[in-house]
Amino acid sequence: MKRSLVIGALMALACGAAVAQPAPAPSGPAPSPVGPPRAFTGYSQPDITPGLCRNVSPQVTECVIPQATAGRYLIEAQGTSTAPKPNAKQQLSIYLFDGAYGRVCGQTQPATWTTGPRTQKLNCMVTLLTDRPITVRVTYADENATRDPAGPRLTIRRLNWDGIVEMSASVPQ
Repeated sequence: MKRSLVIGALMALACGAAVAQPAPAPSGPAPSPVGPPRAFTGYSQPDITPGLCRNVSPQVTECVIPQATAGRYLIEAQGTSTAPKPNAKQQLSIYLFDGAYGRVCGQTQPATWTTGPRTQKLNCMVTLLTDRPITVRVTYADENATRDPAGPRLTIRRLNWDGIVEMSASVPQ
């Protein structure tokens, strides 16, 4: 009887250890290429080049993502100011507009610093499927500081499609 209990306990431990181990990485073909899957025929995932962007003012920079775009993109924004004295503040925001509606992709908390130059950064990842052009706008606000006259920087990079449209996790209580 003791021997059966020990064997049962060892099997339970072995099963628990097997469950706790991470799944092995799948082997096989390389990750999906850049660009939308065949389901989105007629759409493309173009590079968003500097020619599609413009500095509107020292506070605003915009890029236009063309119509009929489908794909994943990483939006990277940064703004720089120099504080001549303490209590300088800066804040970045990224917005997306499709002509009719606008959405906030992200916004930093106001950051304070004492003196000298400081650059604040903000990234946003989006998956797009649009018939209309999308305007990406970064706004930069500062207080008690001298902002870079070139305005905020905005870069939009294509990302590979991985075949996963949406994913979310939760821990039920």
